[in-house]
Amino acid sequence: SEEKKANGRTRQIMRQLEAQSPEAPVEAIAQAAWDGHPGLFGGDSVLAFSSGASQMFDDSVLCLLTFANVHAIKTPAGLVFVDCGAVLTARLVFQKIRQWFPDLPVHSCIYTHGHTDHCRFEETGFDAEAKKRGFPRPIVIAHENLPKRFDRYIKTQGYNTAINTRQFQIPKAAKYKFPSQYRYPDVTYQDSHVLSVGGVHLELHHGKGETDDSTIVWYPEKRHVFVGDLFIWNAPNCGNPQKVQRYPEEWSEIMAKIRGWKPRIMFTGHGPPIIGEDRVNKACTDVINYIDHIVSHAMRGINEGLPRGHIMRTLKIDPAFRNIPYLRPAYDDPRFVVASLWRRYAGWYSGDPAQLLPASTASVGKELALACAPPGAIEKGALLLANRALKLAKSGKHAEARQLAEYSRGAVNELPPESVTREQIEKLYSEIFSLSAAAETSLMARSIFRAASSSRLSLL
Repeated sequence: SEEKKANGRTRQIMRQLEAQSPEAPVEAIAQAAWDGHPGLFGGDSVLAFSSGASQMFDDSVLCLLTFANVHAIKTPAGLVFVDCGAVLTARLVFQKIRQWFPDLPVHSCIYTHGHTDHCRFEETGFDAEAKKRGFPRPIVIAHENLPKRFDRYIKTQGYNTAINTRQFQIPKAAKYKFPSQYRYPDVTYQDSHVLSVGGVHLELHHGKGETDDSTIVWYPEKRHVFVGDLFIWNAPNCGNPQKVQRYPEEWSEIMAKIRGWKPRIMFTGHGPPIIGEDRVNKACTDVINYIDHIVSHAMRGINEGLPRGHIMRTLKIDPAFRNIPYLRPAYDDPRFVVASLWRRYAGWYSGDPAQLLPASTASVGKELALACAPPGAIEKGALLLANRALKLAKSGKHAEARQLAEYSRGAVNELPPESVTREQIEKLYSEIFSLSAAAETSLMARSIFRAASSSRLSLL
């Protein structure tokens, strides 16, 4: 796909930056990203920034850019990891760590949160290595909500397999399955915790944002902060439509707290670090202002008793935000943040009375098809609906087009797959949702629309 090609081009540019600055490759990438280098933002930067570049900062922190970043804090008593990466990067993480630190044991690993691209410690091999080399078994530390997340993941493994397959467009041939086994933390905390290792003191602070189990790690001696997915070089991912509740208001609050510490370097969950106190201050302030604007709009609409769809449709984002490299809506969509706030404060009823006890799409589709054609000519009516939907999609009215496309397909869902009319409608449906996907900026929306398009074609 074009997105994969763009991701590949981004990684190529990152490799060029690394080659030009072999002593400070992560700094070079960080500078290019801060400057908004267009080649770094052509695809999905959450994926594209995973180059494998690594660099030591202040002779104390190794920053390793992978699919989800891994940071290793060096102490006389061993390494303290802040996150440990995903299954796909486990071997790379082990190799890179041992290239930099051949004989230093891993003392502990702090999970910034429980998303599986950050906390697959059991896959890295450091537990087995400790046993083999006679090191103490590494200690895993996390917020007290994280074990509950792992319990929920085990309970909903099938659902998470389905939504990740859809969100990341994983091909069936990959036979992907969401994890069902986890390295649970050995130590948990409630609000804050101080970890002292070999004379190095780290402060762990709980905050809510993308998850309810987030840990922010503050290294006061160096003024380094590790924020996990509170910063991912994309607009904050606090509205994901396929995931559980997220917390935009608390996200803003914890970013204000981080800003107050005046960090020199902010190490991020995805993408390069933000380097320099002034830049960290600006990045935190921009994220706070972005979130607060969306929250203000959503809460005003909720308190006025407006329907959810109206509040989502009327959200306006200042174009200045979109010009900030780390606030591009390339992963999540700000309208989804409105929906997330609605779910939190207003329940699941959308405000549309027709959807309180909804009829099936198929039954409404049949009624519309009959209304569009002579009595008994339901197939003709359905085809009229589908063609009208395609015309709307081509004119840019994608929301209307998607609804008509669903009704059109629903009207003929009982016809055999080999039906000529059904085949025509399936093809039109696929084209309509492909056009919708192409019109969106966020991976969340694009992946759902692409999945809809390809799933219809598979029925032919």
